[in-house]
Amino acid sequence: MIEIIGGTISALIAYSLNGLVLKWKGRKSIVFLVPFLEEISKDLITFFLKANFIGTHLIFGIIEALYDWIYTKNRKAAWLAAIISVLSHSFFGICTYFLYLWTEQILFAIVIIGIIHSLWNYFITR
Repeated sequence: MIEIIGGTISALIAYSLNGLVLKWKGRKSIVFLVPFLEEISKDLITFFLKANFIGTHLIFGIIEALYDWIYTKNRKAAWLAAIISVLSHSFFGICTYFLYLWTEQILFAIVIIGIIHSLWNYFITR
């Protein structure tokens, strides 16, 4: 249950901030800023709530999938985007969980997963 709360709060925070940075820096922020905002939001909330990283990331991914499904005009592309959102954010959650277990350093985990997320966004938007 706490993961649903954490994932929802982090999605609201991230999407609010994402909107601001998209207006400020344009499309390049999808690669250079948005991934870090999302990872900071998801992981700090998870850390402070003592929630499960994988669960919070999964909920965030589901919320992003709903957004993608609603706002993507092409229905085939919408389904694909939705599935990719759930899978990619779940993957980021798994990586964060194990990196944090290994290092016990949440900020280190955020930076590393933020870089991975940035690379993912770079390749997915090409």
